Amino acid sequence: ANVVVRHSGGLEQSYGSGVVVKVRDHRAYILTNKHVIGDAKGGNIQVLFYQREESKAEVEWTAPEGVDLALLVCQAIALDGYQPIQLAEQLAPTGESVFAVGNPMGLAWSYTEGSISGVRQTSGGPHGVELYQTQTPINQGNSGGGLYTRDGKLVGINTLTEDKQVAEGLSFSISSTTLLKLLEPGEKEKWFGE
Repeated sequence: ANVVVRHSGGLEQSYGSGVVVKVRDHRAYILTNKHVIGDAKGGNIQVLFYQREESKAEVEWTAPEGVDLALLVCQAIALDGYQPIQLAEQLAPTGESVFAVGNPMGLAWSYTEGSISGVRQTSGGPHGVELYQTQTPINQGNSGGGLYTRDGKLVGINTLTEDKQVAEGLSFSISSTTLLKLLEPGEKEKWFGE
C-alpha cells in the first residue's frame, strides 16, 4: 500500500511517502501528510507505485485547522483488484507492536518495526490531534507513510521525528482515530470503504 510521493514547485522539490487507502475505477486514493505535498499550495505531485507505474496526482482533501493530513487521487492501472486498507477505529495501546513502511532517505519501500511508546494529545483541528509516540525508526522520507499493527491495520500516518542529535527513537504518527474524526458524513465510505 506504500507509494513514493514527489512534490515540485518552483525551485523546491520534496519527497515522502503515502498510503493507498482505496482503488476504484482505476483511480487510487492516497493518504499522506500536507507537508509532503508542500501544504497543498500548488506545484506538481507525482506518485510512484511499487509496480513502477508513475502517475500525476491531484489534491482531493486536506485536513482542517493545520492538521498535517491530505488525501490525493491519481490514475492507477497497475492496482486492479487492490484490497482497501483497514483503518483502525480505536486507539492502539501503549506497548502495541507496530511497523512502518516508507521511503526513508530515498530508500523506497523500507520496513521498520517497533512499538507504541505512548499516546499524546496535541492541539489542532476541532477535536485535537492524537499522536502515537513510537520508537519505530522514522526518518526523512517516511513522512506520509503508514504505521500498522501486526494484523495489518493502519493505526497512524508517520509525520515527524525529533532531531537525532537531540533524541533517539522519538517519532510520532497521527492516529487513524484523529483522521476519522475529521471526515464529514459520507467521506469515510467514499474514500476508505469497500
